[in-house]
Amino acid sequence: MNSVLDENPKWCRALVILYKFSHITNFCWMLNEAAYLHRRIVLSFAEERHFLYYYLFGWGAPVFVMIPYIVVHSLEDYDINCWTVPMFYPELIYDILPVTCVVLNALLLFNVVRVLMTKLRSSPDHFRAGLRASLILLPVFGIQYTFYIANVDPFESCSTGVFVAKYIQIVIEALQGAIVTTIFCFLNGEYIGRLKVHKHVKRTIHKIIPRSSIMLTEQQELDKTTE
Repeated sequence: MNSVLDENPKWCRALVILYKFSHITNFCWMLNEAAYLHRRIVLSFAEERHFLYYYLFGWGAPVFVMIPYIVVHSLEDYDINCWTVPMFYPELIYDILPVTCVVLNALLLFNVVRVLMTKLRSSPDHFRAGLRASLILLPVFGIQYTFYIANVDPFESCSTGVFVAKYIQIVIEALQGAIVTTIFCFLNGEYIGRLKVHKHVKRTIHKIIPRSSIMLTEQQELDKTTE
């Protein structure tokens, strides 16, 4: 592995660029999700017509960041080790956008929680409901990435804690979409209710109509289609 980093081949640098682009794109789309959710909650009756802006920011902003980052990294002083070594101050070119996204997400989350607490004020258990909503919204707004903005190389420190933190960061980044989907889809009460209704209707149909009749009807429909 060290020999590959020392040779600094183009394909290795291309993989690092692809990884860094994907990493920074993740932050941009988390800000898009947060902005969209904030708009839906705070401005309940506002119509969303500008989805193009979300796409332009989600994919365009990382491109504008990566272009100067690649140019600076191509300089002789920094064109080493497959670009895996941070450039110190020039690395801010890359870090400024993720930091900005996390800060904006934190502000949007604060405002969303404020609005929810205001709407739930009439409820006797409004504080607990607001706290629960805040915990649920944390992964959507990507606040957990606050602890992983700084890119630390575990091989430089050789510390067990740094290695563990790095692996946790990799797992969180990889499962970000799965976590959000699980919370807002598979654990959603409305989704679970509709799924139960669907299963109940299916069982009722199978009780009323024999399975052989259903298979015969499906076969007839298939024969009509083939004809």
